Amino acid sequence: MKKILKKDLNQLGIIVKHSRLKMNLTLEKLSKGICCVSYLSKLENGQIVADYNIVRKLFERMSLDLENILKLFEMSDLERTISGLFFGDKFDIALTYELVENSTFSIKTSLVKCVYYLQNNNYDLLSKELLEIQIIETKLQPLEKDLFYYIKIEESLNLNKLEEAVELFNNYTYSQELSDKMKYLVAEQKYKLSYLQKDDKVVSKYYSDLDRLYSGWIPQKRQLMNKLMLLEFETSFGDELRDIDKDVDFDQLINKFGMDYWYYYLMIFNNLRMYDRVIEKIEKFGLSSAKILAIKAIAIFNLNSSRKNKIFEEEVKEYRFTKDDLVHKNFIFYMIHKMNRRMEELHTELRNDLLIYSLSYFNKFYNAYYYDDYEKYLMNNSKYKEASNFFRKYRKTK
Repeated sequence: MKKILKKDLNQLGIIVKHSRLKMNLTLEKLSKGICCVSYLSKLENGQIVADYNIVRKLFERMSLDLENILKLFEMSDLERTISGLFFGDKFDIALTYELVENSTFSIKTSLVKCVYYLQNNNYDLLSKELLEIQIIETKLQPLEKDLFYYIKIEESLNLNKLEEAVELFNNYTYSQELSDKMKYLVAEQKYKLSYLQKDDKVVSKYYSDLDRLYSGWIPQKRQLMNKLMLLEFETSFGDELRDIDKDVDFDQLINKFGMDYWYYYLMIFNNLRMYDRVIEKIEKFGLSSAKILAIKAIAIFNLNSSRKNKIFEEEVKEYRFTKDDLVHKNFIFYMIHKMNRRMEELHTELRNDLLIYSLSYFNKFYNAYYYDDYEKYLMNNSKYKEASNFFRKYRKTK
């Protein structure tokens, strides 16, 4: 007689309970003729090592394939999933996702789906999947819980919900048994949070720690993104960027890794007032995304060309924004107001919408523009008391 392995017991009990509730079956109805109610209750709560035949009959009653689910457990190994996340291996994650896409709910398969949705920026499905896991959070094993919280924090960061990300990171303690890859992912997350909070005291330190502790085996993609963030943060590295800019292969490398890399790379050029280079690179590589349009808006505005302004406005009209682009879209139209000197509309929009929005959906690049412009408006109109209140409320997040 087969016994379910102890490491899979917790998973199977959760599957039974999740499926039973989804089918509106009571404990009595599901267990009738198979086992006693207390036995089923203990199985669902991971308190017993269940007999294989009893579990099989429970699964059959709910039209679930136990053997297939056990095979999926092996295929959706969490360490393999973490490795795919660490190396940015979308192909391997996609293969595993195809195997589990239509499978019965389990924590392992659900976490695989979450990683797949995270890598492909599908935040609607990611949010739904995370909610499914959150319902049974108390049942999660340490590694499962670590990955769950890592993904939740990444979701918040990617959706510009900085305060939410910081709160999650500060309130969750990762387990002591983290693998090397997971340790690195958590350390990198800490670095990103300090960068977005503009914490001058620790950004360089966290970057140095990453470089010192993990040098030699970190994927090039991750090293490059961290380096770009540091170059953007520290304007004193301008000479280093100019040297990089002479390397044709570096542009090709950035292009290979995608829009997020271009976003930070081009923002550095904007910081150094190299606006022509920004436009040149966008046009040369045919870059197109809401993020890139936002970067381009900064360059176009600062080049102060009415012809370029009009061409850019037409480009924006033709672009199809998604709801996940809202942070970037707001900024782009804000910059168009600036280009067209619609100052009254600009300040009204800031006061009524963008300043409040900037606290919940934080983007350090865009907020700097919002806050600088509104502060100048208040000071130029001698609204000193309002300027003081504004400074206390908003500048702490700049």
